[in-house]
Amino acid sequence: MHHLKGKAPFVLLYQVICFGPACSSVINVKLNPMKKLTFLTLFTCGVLLLLATGCKKVKINIPELTTSAVTEITRNTANTGGTVTSDGGAEVIARGVCWGTAPNPTTSNNTSLNGAGTGTFTVSLVQLCFNTTYYLRAFATNSEGTAYGNAVIFKTGNSDFAIGQNYGGGIIFYLDYTGNHGLICADADQGKVYWSNESKVTGATATDIGTGQANTMMIVTLLKPLGISSAAQICDELELNGYNDWFLPSKEEVTQMYNLVPLALGGFSWNTYWSSSETSLTNAWCENFRLGEHHDWNKNTSTYHVRAVRAF
Repeated sequence: MHHLKGKAPFVLLYQVICFGPACSSVINVKLNPMKKLTFLTLFTCGVLLLLATGCKKVKINIPELTTSAVTEITRNTANTGGTVTSDGGAEVIARGVCWGTAPNPTTSNNTSLNGAGTGTFTVSLVQLCFNTTYYLRAFATNSEGTAYGNAVIFKTGNSDFAIGQNYGGGIIFYLDYTGNHGLICADADQGKVYWSNESKVTGATATDIGTGQANTMMIVTLLKPLGISSAAQICDELELNGYNDWFLPSKEEVTQMYNLVPLALGGFSWNTYWSSSETSLTNAWCENFRLGEHHDWNKNTSTYHVRAVRAF
């Protein structure tokens, strides 16, 4: 043992720094060279050395997974799923599939969840559009992020119906996502009239697809007892090709009907057609079939064309 001349014996200070999920601290160890190292001191240093080297941070990765094949495909449904083969070192908190009509879909597109953890899972897809190509990937999420499986492409079945087809007393001009239901327009106009002969608020303000029939009933129920004729009444009282459930289409239904014009179907006039969608006491929506533009027009200052439609 050596001493510095004129100095007191010194103490060696060691710092053992331990990082990791289980420990994160600085451990001070004092060794006095003037004292003999006892067995307990050596044992303590050994334990601290093991702690320092053993508390290493575990690296977390995103999960690993594969996408299952798509099976039992119909017009509007399909079955699929995936297998999470590794959680990446952290719990998988969500898993499922995502899909869309463009390549490499993510969880910001359509998604369907099925549990958590690793292993194989299945998903049933519903409300798919008929005759449509979809891109699909399985996904799994842990604390590190979201991982995606391989991409799978599939196409739903076609419909028995088609736009422009003669069916149900007229011409099909709209099909919903199922391909089994839609809208039919009469094959000729029902006249050229005022929206109504007098200005009354009817409350028939809905514009979406599927609202024209309710609009028509509201208009007829209010105006007919008052002796006020309307375009909606003409459609409501129409009996054509064995059907009597015709109505004046809503704003968006008229827009769908306009899609027959580029196909040279329906014999439409290059003029304006009324919708059943009211905008105010004096005005209602109509559409110019020459330009394909909507107009909010006065109900009883101009006469426009009427084309009845029905649902199937």
